[in-house]
Amino acid sequence: MPDRWPVVAFGDEGGEWIVARDVRELLRVSSCDVEPRIDFDRIHYFRSEHHYRKSEGLDAYIDWLRAQLQLAPVDDPEAILEAAQRAWQDEFERWLQPFLQG
Repeated sequence: MPDRWPVVAFGDEGGEWIVARDVRELLRVSSCDVEPRIDFDRIHYFRSEHHYRKSEGLDAYIDWLRAQLQLAPVDDPEAILEAAQRAWQDEFERWLQPFLQG
């Protein structure tokens, strides 16, 4: 089922990482108002509290998540990232290997 497929992020200069176990988790991650930093050796989320400005419409988005999908926002996306990678990263890397070699 497509709603249970893992979500993958590809870096523009390399790095291929599972970022969520499904689209619902990705929607929750997006409530954190952060972007992923994708490197060859890892992916992580970072937001400089010193330079952070809340995205326009974030509160409306969070209200929509709650009302339409019964999803709670998250403060820290790292737990979702870690759980998704434990569940899927190894299998994804095995699947991806022939494409990277060819």
